[in-house]
Amino acid sequence: MVRPKAVISTSVANLTFNVVAPLSGSFPPIPSQQFMLTNTGDPTSVLDYQIRKLVGVPWIVSVAPVYGSLNGGGGQPITIVVAPPAGTGPGTYTETLRITGYSSNLTLDVLVTLNIS
Repeated sequence: MVRPKAVISTSVANLTFNVVAPLSGSFPPIPSQQFMLTNTGDPTSVLDYQIRKLVGVPWIVSVAPVYGSLNGGGGQPITIVVAPPAGTGPGTYTETLRITGYSSNLTLDVLVTLNIS
């Protein structure tokens, strides 16, 4: 029997973090953010997902959980933690988190933006 394909869905298409650069030393702690990852496919489908950074920027220090399994209709909050390295200058930085799994849409991206002023 062939298992029906899942459908990868998220509660947001992008997340934005804002921080003011310190005069010297480390950045202040930046509150984490979450988005909801869901399998909106057939109730009998299973989404075995993995999340990876496409660029590999150092300022996204944690994405959790990066892999897991969701039954049809199920959801999982994904927590993103950012911490720019000391000395990172003002500007806008972006990274794409790509979610993959056995699904009809194959991949789904969430854009993460870091604004440093």
